[in-house]
Amino acid sequence: MHVRVFLSRYRGYQTCADCGGARLRREARDVRVGGRTIHDVCALTVKDAQRFFADLTLTDREAAIAGRSCARSSAGWAS
Repeated sequence: MHVRVFLSRYRGYQTCADCGGARLRREARDVRVGGRTIHDVCALTVKDAQRFFADLTLTDREAAIAGRSCARSSAGWAS
């Protein structure tokens, strides 16, 4: 018997009351881009996400924050 199957007896399938199944910390869930949370954007279909990002306009401040965040996350992926 695989360990995964053995452990499945003890696993629950309840949605977290804090995050509602988003699996993100509160600070990450509070971030909004174009009026949507990260969880909302990730739940979009590819076609809807493409439309969302094509129509998205950022202020200079938002663009600067996004640039720093993207640089930080891409550096994390490289290491």
